[in-house]
Amino acid sequence: KSSMAPSEQILWVIDRMLADEFDILDTGEIFFDDGPYKQPHWREVAEELEGRLKSFNRTDSRHYSRQALLNQLLDAYELSGWQNKVIPLMEKEVDACKNYDDLVKKLLEAGEKEKAKYWCKLGFERTIKDLPGIASRLQNILRGMAFDENRHDLVASYLAQDFFHRPSMHTYVELIDAAEKAGCRSAVREAAVRYLETGIRPDIENSVGKDSVWPLPEPEVIRPVSDKRTSYETFPDLNVLIDIAI
Repeated sequence: KSSMAPSEQILWVIDRMLADEFDILDTGEIFFDDGPYKQPHWREVAEELEGRLKSFNRTDSRHYSRQALLNQLLDAYELSGWQNKVIPLMEKEVDACKNYDDLVKKLLEAGEKEKAKYWCKLGFERTIKDLPGIASRLQNILRGMAFDENRHDLVASYLAQDFFHRPSMHTYVELIDAAEKAGCRSAVREAAVRYLETGIRPDIENSVGKDSVWPLPEPEVIRPVSDKRTSYETFPDLNVLIDIAI
């Protein structure tokens, strides 16, 4: 019943959601489902949001604000029938918005596996230092792709990184289960226990005992290893060793 044109109505709601810092209006998009909004209206919205994105200050450190605007534009592309614009724009904006995992998921949906792997690796390198949560999600995606390809040795290699980074009964069990599927349970178990006893990583030292080597391949992305021990890293790690013995 508003006197505003349909595209103006949509932009009115989008503006309120973009200004909302507390997700009070998180369900505002439900409004779009019931309105008389067609592809031509959404194309007008998309063109307006394109202009706003171009004028957004690229040096602005608040990448979440830019990402919120980008997400609204991507939704407008989908609803306007301009789906072919989605991935190119995401690739163009990914360094500014840091939404590497969203881009990778969109590429996988489109069947672009190699490009998805490329952005996983590049995104990991660019986020592991300052945005480790994003890097961890990209690592998990690569591990999932390895699982889908029946690369159980590579899956185990990723789980080994998790175990060495945060040794616990949970990460140990995941690693051993994956190593069994890869056919190297015994060697990996021996190496994992030795790590808990000594703090020496077998994947870095390339040694599991005197007569054997670390059986798992190098993963596609590698978490950097600090030379300094943190307060929770003490060896032997008696808590986990006792859990395993029990």
